[in-house]
Amino acid sequence: MQLTVRVDTPIPSPNRRQHWGSLADVRKRQRAAVAAALREAFGPLPDLRARLQAELPAVVVLERVSGSHKLDTDNASYSMKSIRDAIAASAFGLDDSDPNIRWTYHQTHEAGSATYCVVTIRTGQDMRLCKPPLTPPKPSNTAGFHR
Repeated sequence: MQLTVRVDTPIPSPNRRQHWGSLADVRKRQRAAVAAALREAFGPLPDLRARLQAELPAVVVLERVSGSHKLDTDNASYSMKSIRDAIAASAFGLDDSDPNIRWTYHQTHEAGSATYCVVTIRTGQDMRLCKPPLTPPKPSNTAGFHR
């Protein structure tokens, strides 16, 4: 199963210094935006949780899209922390540290667009699209080398 949803919410940069109270408000709005986007796209959250929990393990891809400036990679996970927390709680009903959920981050610059996040949840066969091979390649048999 693959689910994709766009979450329109401001995504702060850790390089931008903010008062803790205003940053808490931004984080609260991010969590509310995630829950609303999931509900709008996939219906009631308890039904979505049941579907996703039955399909675990999962890979969640968080893609930050920004039109205002180019992005450096070290801020990706920090800037989307509240979004990650909200997806774990709203979509899976789990903590974001659950070992059955693997998180990956991407960033894209889209000139002239507002900042938003694209969330893709992959389970089952669709996980293969972003997962390395499960078994390492077998070593070739080298003639004359024995132990």
